[in-house]
Amino acid sequence: IGGTLLTVHLVNVVGQLSLILLFVVVGVLVSFFSNYLLVRAALDPLYRLRDRAGAVAAGERSVAPEVIPDADRDVRQLADALGALVGQLESRNKELQALSQRVISAQEAERKRIARSLHDDTSQYLSMLIVQIERLEQRLPPEADEWRVQLVSCRQLAQQILRELRKIIYGLRPTVLDDLGLAPAIHWYGRLMLEEAGVRTTFNLPDENP
Repeated sequence: IGGTLLTVHLVNVVGQLSLILLFVVVGVLVSFFSNYLLVRAALDPLYRLRDRAGAVAAGERSVAPEVIPDADRDVRQLADALGALVGQLESRNKELQALSQRVISAQEAERKRIARSLHDDTSQYLSMLIVQIERLEQRLPPEADEWRVQLVSCRQLAQQILRELRKIIYGLRPTVLDDLGLAPAIHWYGRLMLEEAGVRTTFNLPDENP
């Protein structure tokens, strides 16, 4: 309003077009700059809320957007809603972690049970079968070459099945894991699986077991 009145006064008194244009430009710039500062100050709580939301989205769960004291009611409600969402997200993450731990524990228990069953039952039966086949081989008369060849083939097949079964058992739940712990099990597994494939491994154990 002041700039407009001053421009009208200059038109009536001075009448110089260049001076009038100068005052118009200065008035527009002052108005623009003033409006920018006012809008910036009004939206500053939203900018801070945006920064906190960005920090939460980046994974910083400890950055909880508390109420912004100098904001209006709507911005405070947004901050409270975002804080509630962050709290719910942290609670759901804890529940998911607990559920995942229970699932992993159940899977490990089931793998251990299956491995023990295969080791105690199936592998023992195969070992007994191999022993019985060897006894039959010894009892065969010298002239029963054809039967001896078939028994040798059956024994070799049973031995191959037993070796494959032991690999399955070690893959499910290696006994070294229960007997010696995680670090020796990793060392053993690296030697067994990687070095046989031509991969050279080095194993560094920390001073304290994690």
